[in-house]
Amino acid sequence: MVKSVKNTRQPRVRRDRQEGAVLFIAMISLVVMILAAIALMRATGTAGTISGNMAFKEAATQAADTGVELAFAAMPNIISTSVESDIANQYFATQQPVDSKGMPTTIDWTKVACHDNSGNPSNATISCSDKSSYRVQYVIDRQCTGTLPIVNIVNQCVVQSLQADGSHKAGGVNFTGATKVFYRVTVRVLGPRDTSSLVQASLSF
Repeated sequence: MVKSVKNTRQPRVRRDRQEGAVLFIAMISLVVMILAAIALMRATGTAGTISGNMAFKEAATQAADTGVELAFAAMPNIISTSVESDIANQYFATQQPVDSKGMPTTIDWTKVACHDNSGNPSNATISCSDKSSYRVQYVIDRQCTGTLPIVNIVNQCVVQSLQADGSHKAGGVNFTGATKVFYRVTVRVLGPRDTSSLVQASLSF
């Protein structure tokens, strides 16, 4: 009698060869995410830098008002003592040549006195090398052309002729105002982070 023998061998399981495709895709995704994170950090940092620079620039432009006030306060003394002659690094008795941006080319800012931006129109100066605060500089040039002294204000200068103001009565005296000459004030403001701003204003006296 033949006995049957039970086959105890386990069926062979087919194992697919692992190609590593999933790992490769995961690595590519990780690199892309890292690059995106770096780009986002740089964009955020650049935006913050631009915002900061704009804030410093705006503050410097606002500080230029101090320069105009300083020039306005200095004008009475200039007119009474030196209107027909230059004052070094502060006042030009004639109109100065300008560049393509309208800024006088004869100003040597390294020699112009610096003032603080406290808003107090005084002649007190501060160090121009102090980069921790805003420093204000100004130069005035009279809007007149020709050889000094200026003898014909109306024809040689930019003037403001005031309107006649007098009695409306027939035959009444007609009073006219005196002609005012324009002075150009060029203000430079230096601030933290090497901020620099140039502003111009016109004054009439």
